[in-house]
Amino acid sequence: MPFGKQEVLTHSVDGWSFLNEELSHLRLIKLSNLNEEENFYLYDVEEETLLRFTDATIEVAGEKLSSKVSTPWYQNVNQDLLLVVGGLLIISGVAASIYLYKDKKKKKTEF
Repeated sequence: MPFGKQEVLTHSVDGWSFLNEELSHLRLIKLSNLNEEENFYLYDVEEETLLRFTDATIEVAGEKLSSKVSTPWYQNVNQDLLLVVGGLLIISGVAASIYLYKDKKKKKTEF
C-alpha cells in the first residue's frame, strides 16, 4: 500500500492506494469531522463514495493505525425502535397517572 497524495472528490489528501488489482479503485484516507475527530475512510474512485471504518485496525508497513471510535450506545440502536419504546413509555406513564388519579378520587368519594 503506497502512501501519497490521493485525489478525493476534487481534493488532494494524504492516503494509501491498494496494489491489489481487485482493490485498485479504493483509497484509504484519514479525515476529520466537524468535531475534529479523526476516522479512516475508504474512498471508491469509480463510484465517488466514502465508507467510514469503525473498530478497524489497519497495519501499513509495520505501523499500526487504529480507527476505534467510541460511539454512544444510542447511536448503535435503530432510531425507529427508540421512537416506539419512547412512545410506549410515555403512553404507559400517562395511563398510570390517570389510573392513580381516578383511584385517589374514588377513595375520597367513598368516605
